[in-house]
Amino acid sequence: MENTFFQKDRHFNSKWFTLTEQGLQVKQKSLFSSDEYSVNYEDIGSKIIKSKAGKKGWLIATASLFSLSLVLSILRIAGEDVGKGAELFYLLIGSICFLVYYITYKSTFYLAQSGNTNAIEFLADRPTEEKLELFIGQLKSKQKEVLLEKYVILNKNLAYETQYQNLTWLKDANILTKDEFGDKLRQLDNLYSPINRIGFGINENWKLEPIINKYKPTARLKSIKTLFSRAVGLYLKVKNSV
Repeated sequence: MENTFFQKDRHFNSKWFTLTEQGLQVKQKSLFSSDEYSVNYEDIGSKIIKSKAGKKGWLIATASLFSLSLVLSILRIAGEDVGKGAELFYLLIGSICFLVYYITYKSTFYLAQSGNTNAIEFLADRPTEEKLELFIGQLKSKQKEVLLEKYVILNKNLAYETQYQNLTWLKDANILTKDEFGDKLRQLDNLYSPINRIGFGINENWKLEPIINKYKPTARLKSIKTLFSRAVGLYLKVKNSV
């Protein structure tokens, strides 16, 4: 897999995008300056924004001048008195205007987070749209691999809430699909008993006998057992009446 993707626009500005283990490294170079920065995988969004921009005034001027040149040509053919080379002059000026518009036209592709923040700019058609889409796919695949390895460590010795929040964040960031989130959440829940996950709790199927019977039955233990059993019975009675 190619780890570096190269783009170059009509203004001779160049961009290099390199996949690393920490994130995306971006290098930009123009005729008079250069810039380099890195974006962590945590800060790379999944929202796609496409934009096309150009100096439309130049395009309007082009259309007007081409139309004028055509009208003058028709008048000349019809025998009207038209200045020498007038139609060619307006055609030339119109061509220059179109060239300016072509140079200033820019089709861009952004990857952004919600709220259009941390947007990373790509040239939408450089070298081709297909090659750009292929690289974006590689970027998302690497991002998912790194973030899952870093944040999805299902371990009962770690706080349930922290692991749950990590899974939710990855789902909201579109790193995990809905089905993948459900599978990981079930795996996480299976690591924890209800008592360990949400605190102290008692249900009708909870038995005191296996714990008490592990110890030698003394009068004191029997007394504790009796008191505890009464407390459990009272709790269940109150719970069932609610």
